[in-house]
Amino acid sequence: SIKGYRMVICILAVILVGQIVIVAIAGQFFSVAPLSFMDWVWIGLLTMPVLLIPDLCRFVRGIK
Repeated sequence: SIKGYRMVICILAVILVGQIVIVAIAGQFFSVAPLSFMDWVWIGLLTMPVLLIPDLCRFVRGIK
């Protein structure tokens, strides 16, 4: 339902804001540094199969 999707979006937004705050404001305290754009690209490319493979399997099973 739409309500469930809204809750997921809210949770993801809170996590995103929390990560930004931790890196930008409390970075020295937690000993973290921001990632470069290319680091984010590599992370996205290398983790994308985790999301795509199960959906592709469900799609193929649905076709049979």
